Parts: sequence; C-alpha cells; structure tokens
Amino acid sequence: MSSTSPSVIAGSYKDPAGFVFTQNKEIYRQINQDYSAAYETIKSSGLFEKLWEKRWLVKHIEANDVIADTSLHYKTLKAEKIPMITYPYEWSFLMFRKAAVFTLELQEFCLSQGFSLKDATPFNVQFIGTDPVWIDTLSFEPADPSKPWIAYQQFLQTQLYPLLVHESNPSLKFDLLLQNLNGIKADLTATLLPRRKKLSLSYWMYVYLAKAVNKHTADGTTQKAASPAFTLQKQLNILRHLKSYVQSLKAPSLKVSWKNYYQNHIETAAYTEEKLRLLKEYIPFTETHQFGLDLGANTGKYSDLLHEKNYYVLSSDFDINCIDEYYTQCHKNNKKSIQPFLFDLAHPTPAVGFANEERSSISERLSGKVKITLALALIHHLRVTYNLPLHKVAAYFANITEELIIEFVPQTDAKYMALTAHRSDTFPDYTEINFEKAFGDFFQLHQKSVVKPSQRVLYYLKKK
Repeated sequence: MSSTSPSVIAGSYKDPAGFVFTQNKEIYRQINQDYSAAYETIKSSGLFEKLWEKRWLVKHIEANDVIADTSLHYKTLKAEKIPMITYPYEWSFLMFRKAAVFTLELQEFCLSQGFSLKDATPFNVQFIGTDPVWIDTLSFEPADPSKPWIAYQQFLQTQLYPLLVHESNPSLKFDLLLQNLNGIKADLTATLLPRRKKLSLSYWMYVYLAKAVNKHTADGTTQKAASPAFTLQKQLNILRHLKSYVQSLKAPSLKVSWKNYYQNHIETAAYTEEKLRLLKEYIPFTETHQFGLDLGANTGKYSDLLHEKNYYVLSSDFDINCIDEYYTQCHKNNKKSIQPFLFDLAHPTPAVGFANEERSSISERLSGKVKITLALALIHHLRVTYNLPLHKVAAYFANITEELIIEFVPQTDAKYMALTAHRSDTFPDYTEINFEKAFGDFFQLHQKSVVKPSQRVLYYLKKK
C-alpha cells in the first residue's frame, strides 16, 4: 500500500508546542522540541493514564517513525479518532454547558495532580455520543499555584460569555462564536445582557471585573490590575464557584419551536405506524457500526430506529430546543452511540477562520463519512420555504451520503398546502415526476412505498 503525504490540519497550526496532521486516514499529533520537557514531565507523572481511565482525554500511542516536519520534530502521537467533529456553534445549550463544566472539572483535576490547562477553548472539546472528551494532548503544563490560571480569560470569553448571551438571547444560539472564534469580549457581553443579570454577584465577578482588568485608556494602552497572591486553594475556590455559576444557567426556550411537532402536527396514528414499519424494513442493519445521519430529527423518533440498527447516529436539527431535549434523553438512557448536533440544512455551517481553513464546513465533515441518511418530511420545506431547486438538493445529498431514505410530500398534502397558503408562487416543478428525475441523476431507486393512509411517498435510494 502506498503512503500518502502528511496533511496538516489547518486549525492546529497556531500552537508552537505541535500540530495535528493526517496520513493514510490516520490522525497524528506532532510534538515540537519546544514542548519536549513539558511532555516528558506529564508523561512520567501518569496524568495521561489517569485521564484515559476517566475517559476525559483522547488516547494516543507514540508513533515516532511518522514525521510531518523534521526541523521541529520531537515525537509523534497517533491519536484516537473522534467519530464526528462538531463545533461549539453546532451544540445545543445543554451540550455547551456540559462542555464548560467538563473543562472546569478537568482543570480542577489537573491542579490536584500538579498540572494546569494552558488552553480552555471549547474547540478542544468534542463529543463522543453525549459525553465530552478533551482532544488537545498538548494543552497541559506543570502548574504554578502562585499564579492565576493562564486560560481563565479564554474560558470566560469562549465558554461562559457565549452561555450567558444565549441564555438571554436564545435566537442568537451560539452564532457569535461562528463570527468570533477567539470568543466574545466582556464589553460586548455586557451590552447583550438584561439589567436583571447585572445585579448578581457572579456578573460582577466574571463580567464587570473582566472589563475593568482589561480597561483601555484613551491612548490605546492597556491597564491591568495587579494580580493578588494566589494559592492552590484560592484557585480551586474560584474554579468551584465558577462551575456552580455555569451549572446554574438555564436553557432558554425559543417562542417558536418544533419540539412538539409529533404531538401537534402528525395527521393520524395510522400514518405514523406505517412510516415506522416501512423504515424498519428499509434501514439495513450494520455490523460495522457505520454512520447514520438523521436530518430534521426533531426529538429523535427516527434517530432511535438508526440506533436500533447498530449505526453511530448523527442526529441533527436546526431547532436548538429539539436538540436539547434529545441530548438529555440520550444521556439519561445511556445511548453512547447517538450524537445530537445543530444542523440547518438550508444554511449549512460554513468553513471559517483564517483563509476559511481553521474550521471546516459541516458539508466537508460529513462528506465520505455517512452510510445512510434519513430526510423525512423535509423536501417540501426545502423547495417551498427556502426556494431550493430539487436538483440542487439532490446533488447536496449525493455529496454527503451513500444511501438516502427520503419522504416526498405531495402538493395535495395538508402540510404542503399550509406552506403555500399565503404565497403567490405555486411551484409547478414540485411534482413526484420531477422529484424522481432530479434525484435519479445521482441515485438509483432501491425501494418506493406510499405511506398509507397519506399520499406521501417513501424512497430508498442508493448513490450511483
């Protein structure tokens, strides 16, 4: 087998300690000479093994024969693969809060072992199922309890402030992080919070004081308050208070939510039962735990079917309340192979960061990964609500999945008529014949059934 050249992952190039690269579909992390002493100290302490035992850190083995940059190389680590990379702006509120609490617990544990996190960005957290895990092996350094936590401000800007802003402005979701990968400043956070929030002691500690410490003078210089003498106990007290504050934050509810869709909008029990029966027949069992994607999953009724068929389930919806509810349900029921995340199919997460390369698009992350996708009762929304041509939608699906189970909702359907009731355009191209033609350019028909007693049609398609 021929070996491919190393390919550096763009989002990791800023760390002088090392970087992540891929080769032959494996994930590696090069440790540079600058980090050699710290790495050996941490390695000999047993910290890695303790974190692996707690399932808090991705595992690695040394693979020093694989080198991406010989001029900087000290060692190479072959890293455990994360099933699906998601970013903080694709998490629900409860997922984000879980990641923030996890970061603080990780720092607290590291301090107890004589170490500290030098980075506290949520981009170092990933979810395996519903459980967070730390992915940056080079984030650790020997602790100096006499000095404040070096990543404290980063934690506030990239984890606490986004949670505070979203709690008060739920329609923003975590989109501010999409525009500001390095976090939200304290002054912007203050302008987005209601007056009631500003009356708390925690606001004064974590937002107001942060503004004062980094106060800018008229000539552009920065005045920083003198740091008090720190001790290990003071650091632990701050972490525990901060964790308690984060845990107290409550998930807001959007006024418009789809999380009660099944209860309020499904026409008949007979339709639901028939749809479930057909899906159980259509979805093949996977022996190898392949990826199944549920688009517009709502609160997971059909994601559960993928789970029953042994898929690692990527359960997505654009409604943050739906994802919160399903995430809570999966975590409670210990469904380790279901990973909920936010995905607006009409506005997929773009590639962002320097040169649009630091954080890849959701389309790029899904492409070549997904075996089977469910797209149920979606196509009429994509065509009518978002005015997306059928051929464009079909091409997009073909880019992200090998197989597709998709439900066609005809113009005679009550839900379609409700969408078009106040519109002058009639979408004459939206017919079953044109649907089959558009998708037929990319997929072969494997099975097709009417979901009785409705006139909706379920298609099982395989990419050509």
